[in-house]
Amino acid sequence: MPKRWASLTVGLALLLVALAIRAPALGSYSWPDELTWLERSAAFITALGRGDLAGTYRSDHPGVVPMWGFGGLLFLRAWWTGDHTALDALAAESYEGDVPALLATAAWFTVLVTSLTVVLAYRLLIPLLGRAGAALAGLLIALDPFFLTHSRFVHVDALLTSFMLLAVLSLLAYLRRPERRGMLFLSGFWAGLALLTKTPALFLVPLAALTLGLQWLLHRLGRCPWGRLGQALGAFFLWLATAWGAFVALWPAAWFRPLYLTYRLYRASRWGVIVSHGSNFFLGRVVDDPGPLFYWVVLPFRLSPLVLAALLLGLVFWVIAWKRREEVRLPTVALAFIFFFTMMVSFAAKKGERYLLPVFPLADILAAWALVTLLDRLSQRSRSRARTQRLGLIAGTGLTLLVALLWLPLSPYYGAYFNPLLGGGPVAARTFVFGQGEGLDLAARYLNEKENSADLRVVTFYPPQFRYYFRGEATSLRRGDWDRTWYFADYVVFFISQVQRQLPTPELVQFFSAQTPEYVVRLGGVDFVRVYRSPVLLSGQPPAVERRLEDQRLGEELALVGYALSADRVRPGEELYATLDWQARIQLDQDYEFEVLVIDAEGQVIARQPGPSFDGYFPTSWWQPGRTMTDRYRIPLSEDIRPGPYWLAVRAHRPGAATALPPHGRVHSRRSDCLLISPLILEP
Repeated sequence: MPKRWASLTVGLALLLVALAIRAPALGSYSWPDELTWLERSAAFITALGRGDLAGTYRSDHPGVVPMWGFGGLLFLRAWWTGDHTALDALAAESYEGDVPALLATAAWFTVLVTSLTVVLAYRLLIPLLGRAGAALAGLLIALDPFFLTHSRFVHVDALLTSFMLLAVLSLLAYLRRPERRGMLFLSGFWAGLALLTKTPALFLVPLAALTLGLQWLLHRLGRCPWGRLGQALGAFFLWLATAWGAFVALWPAAWFRPLYLTYRLYRASRWGVIVSHGSNFFLGRVVDDPGPLFYWVVLPFRLSPLVLAALLLGLVFWVIAWKRREEVRLPTVALAFIFFFTMMVSFAAKKGERYLLPVFPLADILAAWALVTLLDRLSQRSRSRARTQRLGLIAGTGLTLLVALLWLPLSPYYGAYFNPLLGGGPVAARTFVFGQGEGLDLAARYLNEKENSADLRVVTFYPPQFRYYFRGEATSLRRGDWDRTWYFADYVVFFISQVQRQLPTPELVQFFSAQTPEYVVRLGGVDFVRVYRSPVLLSGQPPAVERRLEDQRLGEELALVGYALSADRVRPGEELYATLDWQARIQLDQDYEFEVLVIDAEGQVIARQPGPSFDGYFPTSWWQPGRTMTDRYRIPLSEDIRPGPYWLAVRAHRPGAATALPPHGRVHSRRSDCLLISPLILEP
């Protein structure tokens, strides 16, 4: 087969592999920032449509290429269906429709760009690694579990990674054949796209200088004919001008204020360095800033075992290649990228594992170079060198595909993969924070199968990502500084990154962690999602008494429809935990106050727990008629109380009123202002 047709065949095969593992189940679950990028992209494309060029400035990221791509696909969807409602609502940040369907549409831009990047990287690597080595590198990039994870979403990191990779490879291709100056301009163009995508692309500027400086050094050492200081400097400034020209040309907002928006790019990069996310988790501890070791720990966990082993081998071969005066530009630049980019993000206060993504394709390429070098060393000792290399590359390809079986079965939750050589998911869960919504859709599907699922209320730390897939009502696990919204929920859904960071409070996480979840989403050996049935008594113990009630009311407004107690036999000095299920019979226009009482046979109050419903964070005027509201109470019992029979009772009154609402139901003969709930025995 002619070399050209062989290259086309391999390129097509790589494209099909990349698409096959990226395209399925788009929009099946959502990351926290995806709706924001849908809204920005819709606003960007809408502003462009009405000629508002200044309106294309939506973010300091700056996210321009993603907004072109995501917004363009949303526009095509609106044009194809003839319905611009979703596009306009997204632009106005008021869309409440089928978000997963829009995510599936927009995510195709990320899928196509990252898949084509695999093919372009293969083509650019042919003169650097040879056809077989380039094919192996392309396969490693296509299958890379961490790059694959990010290649399916409406987000910027995989796009940034793609453009940075192509900028580096194009520059190396130019240095190999300096007469092909088009490669220099192409590298600058890719760098401009990277700068238009996200601010860490500024790293390419010193990297390009370092790469051209390496060319000058090799020229001085007599290892290459091209690379005088003037040539290297001229190439650098041409590259820089091309990158900045692409940056300005493709951002309509920059046509009138190019220097200002260039400054904004620089300023945004500084913000990421000095401002942290806040709560983080590293090496088993909750911290604000994990420190400079964070990414060096994340990197091996997210690499495949094959790439990790080949990287270590590559370091050895790189040293040998330098000593033997062999071709070292590709491995040197790849190592420099991996080391210095990791160092750069390590010293930034804002940390998240996805910020390290650009180093992974370079790690794959360096691994491919190490494997090709190993085969070359082995074949030199073989009588049939060509046959040995051919068999070795076939074996390498087979091993790559075999190792990929560690994460491909996790589809579409590739983010649940961690390197098994380091202990896999269970060890990673104790080491660093991860998780972007994997499995929340499965938890929603589980609850959707329940009877009357549309009437269920769920609280979770990531309500939007859960709400997209859930038929019922989903709200936040915390309202302001109040972490007890689960009081009025049917279910509580915990997610791995929330649990690792002990959010919203350590006490709440510990309380629920002591319970047995009703449903668990386990991926890659890690409990990503846990679903708990609410109510759970504050004591954390199963209720000793739990009953449904009928026709028990306070006034005509409030009905007591059920209760649960931690125990019906307690001792003086202990605490009694009570859960009361209320329903508003009408729409309440006032915020009633309640008192849960313990009364003796004579009707005397020996203990009480007063206060508004839900500690005042969910007052009765917010209650919907007919919906059950589950409130909880902790009632301390004095050590001075005499053992004997008692009653648990409740009463309510309007704000400022002296008299309680008249009870209808079981009442005490000497206490007509409260409703009896359950008998209690105080034991000696």
